[in-house]
Amino acid sequence: MRIYKNLTHIFFVLFIGFAFLFTSCSDDVSGPDSNDEDVVTEYTISTTSNEGGSISPNGSITVEEGDDQTVDISASSGYVIQDVLVDGSSEGAVESYTFENVQSDHTIEARFEEEPQLPETTPVEVDISYFEDADAGNSEEYMAFNFATSYATSTNGFIQGLMSMGVVYFEMGDDEEATIEDGVWTWEFTFESMTIRITAEETNEGTEWNMYLDGTDPETDEVYDNHRVMSGFKSNDNDYGEWAYYSADESVTEPVLYYEWGYDSETEYWMELTITDDETGEVAELSYVRDGHNNTIESNDAYGEGTAIIYWNTDNNTGYFDENGERMCWNDSFVNTSCTDLGY
Repeated sequence: MRIYKNLTHIFFVLFIGFAFLFTSCSDDVSGPDSNDEDVVTEYTISTTSNEGGSISPNGSITVEEGDDQTVDISASSGYVIQDVLVDGSSEGAVESYTFENVQSDHTIEARFEEEPQLPETTPVEVDISYFEDADAGNSEEYMAFNFATSYATSTNGFIQGLMSMGVVYFEMGDDEEATIEDGVWTWEFTFESMTIRITAEETNEGTEWNMYLDGTDPETDEVYDNHRVMSGFKSNDNDYGEWAYYSADESVTEPVLYYEWGYDSETEYWMELTITDDETGEVAELSYVRDGHNNTIESNDAYGEGTAIIYWNTDNNTGYFDENGERMCWNDSFVNTSCTDLGY
């Protein structure tokens, strides 16, 4: 009986011990059936852009550690992607960027830039409305005025015609999307067997323009290799500019046409045109100045040999035509009159 009691006591003690051990292990050790979840690490990618396009996704993106995230960049019409900065470093004008195996927070910024407007090639024209609106006859007494009318109209048409090549190319380039690289804008397009490339580079004062040809001229079979046919400059406030046209002969480096203008207001502006014969080197000059009511055209060998001056005043309706020093004047009725009486 004593042995039995002792065994009973031992088994009871062992039972209490095992119970205590099992309870302690259950409280301190998580087994495979634990309800605790794995911790997921997340990072943030911040996307921003200026006006002129979109970046998608936009704002703050949450990305799990190790995942990839692609960001798309798109420019609006009239704009291009100027640069994409990832964590402050330039990635160039890319249209998408992928963050691979993300292990930290990141930033991405898209910068868009508006395309420069392709410029006019004849921003200053001769104001011939005075002649168009005049009530003058065709008889001899209106001879001075009619000479001046013919000359002024021809001068304006002459200037527009000479500068028309640039107008055509710029209008064709206007349909193309520009690209920008290292601060230089480029429009490129093909016309028949020729490739035309227009470039623009912005400076502190304005924009410098150039036009180049590559390929074979379909009419002359002349072959061009990056041949500059036109260059120019236009100030930021549009109050000054110049255009130069170059010969098809690549050995001629000086422009054959040089057009310069200044613009102060709607009633005060000027232009000068210089024409150089690329074979003989002979030079002709043509200018127009509008100073309020006073208008003056001057020509030096532009129409044959010699000089010519046309002056008209839109306030008192008088003026004169001077050819090689021979001056004829008209009064406010557009009739021939004494230049002395008018002070001309």
